[in-house]
Amino acid sequence: MFALQVAERAIDFHPFSAIKGIKTPAKEKIHHSIPTEEEISLILSKAEENDRKKQPLLGGKLTLFVLLFFGCGLRRSEAMAARIENIDWDGRGLMLTETKTGKPRMVGLGKRLFDLLLPMKGQTGYILPRFRPESVIHAMITHFKNCGITMRLHDARHTYTTLLQEKNVSPIDAMGRTGHADMRMLSHYTHPRLGPMRGL
Repeated sequence: MFALQVAERAIDFHPFSAIKGIKTPAKEKIHHSIPTEEEISLILSKAEENDRKKQPLLGGKLTLFVLLFFGCGLRRSEAMAARIENIDWDGRGLMLTETKTGKPRMVGLGKRLFDLLLPMKGQTGYILPRFRPESVIHAMITHFKNCGITMRLHDARHTYTTLLQEKNVSPIDAMGRTGHADMRMLSHYTHPRLGPMRGL
């Protein structure tokens, strides 16, 4: 009953799983794919290749999409609502004003993403080109498959949260970056692994 809602990220977990004695059916559990550092590098390099094609995915801005999802851990709706005028060019950050919780938050911009955004300095409007949500999901999943990786778009957010833990970011700071309201949700998005990751 709740499998579709969970899969579409309308809800994050089976609502009755917290009731004592009731467990989420195995078929309704989502198994998150957290790519390795090498896989993330492959996703990025192939995104750059895609952007040079005559008919690229997402209008030749696939690299920008990838960096916002993997490098900032944004939800799809947050990424699509992000605006150029909310970039802090001196502090190298991005203020998100439209979030799931309704509370604005600042996210840091890695050097690679910041350099890609620099040509937009002085402009206004949305950072990402306008595409239907379903088109963004389809394009990203297609790109992952082209890289030989099976994962969902939302797994990029899980990857980002896991990366924060691997870089020893404190839980309080991590919640500030991801926008999670409590430790339980932060823990839900964190998947401990062996070996460090350098980040984006």
